[in-house]
Amino acid sequence: AALLVWGGMVSIGQSASLTSSRATNPYEPLNRSVGLESLTHLVTTIKEVSTFSTGDPALATITVQNPASPVLVWALRDFPHITYVDHISPSIDSDMVITPRNDAASVTPGADYIGQDTVIVRVWTASDLSLDQTARWFLYRIVDSHPPQELGVILWVRSEIYQLQQGTASPVSGGDD
Repeated sequence: AALLVWGGMVSIGQSASLTSSRATNPYEPLNRSVGLESLTHLVTTIKEVSTFSTGDPALATITVQNPASPVLVWALRDFPHITYVDHISPSIDSDMVITPRNDAASVTPGADYIGQDTVIVRVWTASDLSLDQTARWFLYRIVDSHPPQELGVILWVRSEIYQLQQGTASPVSGGDD
């Protein structure tokens, strides 16, 4: 009976630790794709820019270049004027454009845009770990090698909206966390 009580306490402790202190740790086996605080900053910035440009936090036009992360799609679920496209073309004239960070050089929106990159997800897998590294990861959730992969995006804001907003409010935020 004592072993059962001890096991229950350890289980509750691990659950509480996972949901509070280790919730953003990409080395946790239950955290396959960890959304970061910078994702919250990105959504907040989009709402601020939308409020400034349209008077409503959700009515700005947003174009997102595919492939969009499921975490990003979920974070943007409250914005009704989102268009998902395969390529950014010069004819795009949205208030904001979101592109993968690795395609920064290929973005050519029709209007002038000012961009800010941010990491929104960190992903890690336990593949290619030695026996010692696997034991250390299993016991302590620490890995000295094999850093997590980062998925970043760039939020592009039309320059005239950004310049007007910069004169009356704080500049577009959302850097790496």
